[in-house]
Amino acid sequence: MVDGLDLQSISYAAPVILGEWGVTSAEFSIAIAAALAGMAIGASLGGILGDRLGCRRIIFLSALLFGAATLAMGFTDAVGPLALLRLVGGIGFGAMTPNAYALVAEIFPRRAHPRTIGILSIGTPLGGVLGGGLALVVLPALGWSWLFFVCAAFAGLVAVVARVALPESPGFLLARGEPARAVRSLNRVRAGERLAADELESTEAPARAGASREAFRRVNLRVNVGSALGFFALNFLIFAITSWLPSILTTAGLTLQMATIGTLTFSFSNMLGALVSSSVINALGSRACIAVCATTTGLTALLLPVTIAAVVPLPDLTVLLIVNIALAGLAAGISITSFFTVTSNAFDPSCRSTGMGFALAFGRLGAVTTIIASGALLTLTQNNRSLTRFSGHEL
Repeated sequence: MVDGLDLQSISYAAPVILGEWGVTSAEFSIAIAAALAGMAIGASLGGILGDRLGCRRIIFLSALLFGAATLAMGFTDAVGPLALLRLVGGIGFGAMTPNAYALVAEIFPRRAHPRTIGILSIGTPLGGVLGGGLALVVLPALGWSWLFFVCAAFAGLVAVVARVALPESPGFLLARGEPARAVRSLNRVRAGERLAADELESTEAPARAGASREAFRRVNLRVNVGSALGFFALNFLIFAITSWLPSILTTAGLTLQMATIGTLTFSFSNMLGALVSSSVINALGSRACIAVCATTTGLTALLLPVTIAAVVPLPDLTVLLIVNIALAGLAAGISITSFFTVTSNAFDPSCRSTGMGFALAFGRLGAVTTIIASGALLTLTQNNRSLTRFSGHEL
């Protein structure tokens, strides 16, 4: 949830900061992309560290790093320092994500993975919804800095919960020769399926004897390539919408309120997609689910420029834009959750965090690519509109 809150906060704050600092969208895109670049680095390193040091410890330390960097963002007054802090914060949050999914996949029974991972996946779009609500209240009253302060407070709460309430990976504890703690950790979650230490060692959580490099064995080649490409493509599309939709809609001539409603619609429908993903996976199977929903995501995204162009001169068609955005968010939510489910189940517990980190790193690279490209295209569009207006040819 915290990453969605952070990413949406920067997108909602962008129009205000652009005017206050006097920078272009292309220049500001560096600050947005820096967090995603940091997440790519953090996902790779965090996955390896999680397999070696334990998921719970890395989640706790990552939340602290992310929160400290985000708190400092509220005091910046230039793109450079903001981008540097977002890079550091991104490393922190990037390290947290693969360990969270790996821990859920290990603790819960395999049959429950589509549902539990679906619930976990709503965090990012839910954070986007909260970010939109906060922006409506905080931006006019307190200014953009307080969006980052609130996000830092949430990160601090995550750190406290991770330290106090989160169980450690049973496989990690077994590898350290602590079967009793591993049993307690697993039984905290599986209250109805309590196990003894010998049952845990033989059936539930294989010890982490393998090194992190086991994730890159030849047997995992197909899942590594497929998950990397899938996460790259979906993040490329999703972050193009979530990061720049407010600026795109306001540049097209729609009001900031309409832009906020549109972005909230995408976040809410994305969250709904994550929630219903388990039902869709059970009905279609993971492969068909990914094929159908990823294709729908791409088609609805391609339709967005058409519906935006139609709505600007004809406001009565606004409902078409909202429906288009909602369908894109719903399909994207199902698709990304399906990839999380498949990838988390594909690796042995001894290298699951590493495998998840590798796939998520490619996803963040897709996000970085789209943020930079979208910012440059948006600046070009704004310049062309200004030139056309100046020359007196704008209709």
